[in-house]
Amino acid sequence: MRVLVVTIAPIYWALAGESGEALNGHSLTGGRFRQESHVEFATGELLTMTQVARGLDPDGLLLLDVVVNGGVPESLAAADLHVQDFEERYVQMGPGRLFVGSTQRFLQGSLPSFLRCNHSIQYNSARGPQPQLVQHLRASAISSAFDPEAEALRFQLTTALQAGTQLSQPPPSQPLDPFPRPQREGPATPG
Repeated sequence: MRVLVVTIAPIYWALAGESGEALNGHSLTGGRFRQESHVEFATGELLTMTQVARGLDPDGLLLLDVVVNGGVPESLAAADLHVQDFEERYVQMGPGRLFVGSTQRFLQGSLPSFLRCNHSIQYNSARGPQPQLVQHLRASAISSAFDPEAEALRFQLTTALQAGTQLSQPPPSQPLDPFPRPQREGPATPG
């Protein structure tokens, strides 16, 4: 699980440094949102997560419930894993709805590998949209360590959000499809 920084995606999004007009997850949602995450490893294994953020406790800690289903490749049990810096793109899909996509790369020894992930986030639409249609999150200085005595997995990283530029905005006449379907070749047959 040390390569799965995605398991803490709600936390690093909620606490990301804000630049310009960008709003992090806490500023945008008040710390209350539901995130569905889908992870596909280069080896074909799939993992899904449901993450529900329930706001902050009296000490200012994010209350988060996580349900994980699926499998992680056994090859990731190696001790020598290094997660590389990555970026995520947060796109406003409608009132109270965001779609996030990224590819996260890591080194297993000296061999490169990757995982693809996407998240759909729902929050109270009365809180309003992101200031811009697209925001970019950059995660860097990523490390993880398992403490066998405490049976705890610890992640450390730096995250920063930046509002998208006009170049990264889709044209108003072009709708976004977060789940593009492959084009069929040849004539369609009735089904």
